[in-house]
Amino acid sequence: MTGNEFLRALREDKHVTVRGFAALCGFSPRTVSYYENGQNQISSIPSIKAIKMFNILGADIEQFFYDYYPYKDELDESVRSWKEKHPKTLKIAVVRKRYYQRLAKIKERGNLAPDVFDGFMGDFREIFDVVLSGDIMTEDDYDRYVLEFNYRLRKALNPLPDKAISHCIMDGLYHTEYSISDISKFCGVNGYHIRGCIEGTYDIETLRVGVALKICHVLQLSFNEVFGQNISF
Repeated sequence: MTGNEFLRALREDKHVTVRGFAALCGFSPRTVSYYENGQNQISSIPSIKAIKMFNILGADIEQFFYDYYPYKDELDESVRSWKEKHPKTLKIAVVRKRYYQRLAKIKERGNLAPDVFDGFMGDFREIFDVVLSGDIMTEDDYDRYVLEFNYRLRKALNPLPDKAISHCIMDGLYHTEYSISDISKFCGVNGYHIRGCIEGTYDIETLRVGVALKICHVLQLSFNEVFGQNISF
């Protein structure tokens, strides 16, 4: 059974007509038929409509795509390839220099208020002149100190959006070393569009469900928690 056949079977099991189901989901009857016949890709359904549709059918979106439209293996391979091209260095001197140069540019451009910048410089000196010692840090220390510093710096430079879904995704992004451009490449979508959705400029609820699932997987977030719990009808 294919994914579209599975959805049709679920609808029929609930004794709901195509027209009735379309009305409940906010689709036209023809659109429902296209999805059930496989003429339209289910992954292209806007997230808000996909969540409503799956709620009506009593099916879990994440499990459905895992069963019928597996995308995680290919996505994991893209992430693995990215990590090979951007190896994590644990050499303290190298990481120290990288962040010092970054802070110097931030100061030059005036991206942060003087008192905020001074706070980050103090944290920088604490991490690299006091906490970390020797030539090589452990991966745990990198995650605990460097990534945490990177997270706070990114958030200070670009505050988290007010919209709940965008807020969750941007927060997840800041906990990594990916850029929005990296996310767009992982997911195979236009960088300008994905930036607008993630940063809250566009209505992220209309983001295609297949793309939303990929973003959540890359950032190790739960689609049901990020999208499902933050969309109301």
